[in-house]
Amino acid sequence: MMARMTAKYIGATTFAHSKNIPITDDQEALYAALGKAGILYDKMKGWYDASQEPAEQPSDVLRVRVWAKTEDVEAQARLIVRTLTSGGYRLLEQSQPYICRPPKQLESRIYLSFIEDRGA
Repeated sequence: MMARMTAKYIGATTFAHSKNIPITDDQEALYAALGKAGILYDKMKGWYDASQEPAEQPSDVLRVRVWAKTEDVEAQARLIVRTLTSGGYRLLEQSQPYICRPPKQLESRIYLSFIEDRGA
C-alpha cells in the first residue's frame, strides 16, 4: 500500500534522506526509524533532530493507565495494583476513574503510579 503523501510524511522522507535513513512506503516503519535515530516530530516544530539534546535521568516511578469499560475499570485497576504490589512495587497514587470523551464515553481511565519498594 502506498503511503499517504501528508505533510508529515513528506517532511519525514526529507529528513530521512538527509540522514541516510532508508525511505519506505510504510509510514510507521519510517517514523520508527527516524525516532531510533533521534529525529522526533512535534506538531508545532515539525521534524527536528533531538539526538544531541542531553537526556534527563529516567524517573523511578512506574506509571500505568488502566483503560477499560466503565463498569470494569476499577476492578481491573485493583487487579493491577494487587499484582504489582505483590511483585515488589508500592502504590504511590491512584486517580479516580475518568470517563472518556465521545465516542468512547462508555469507557473510563484510571491512572496509577508505583515505585519499586526497596524495603521489600
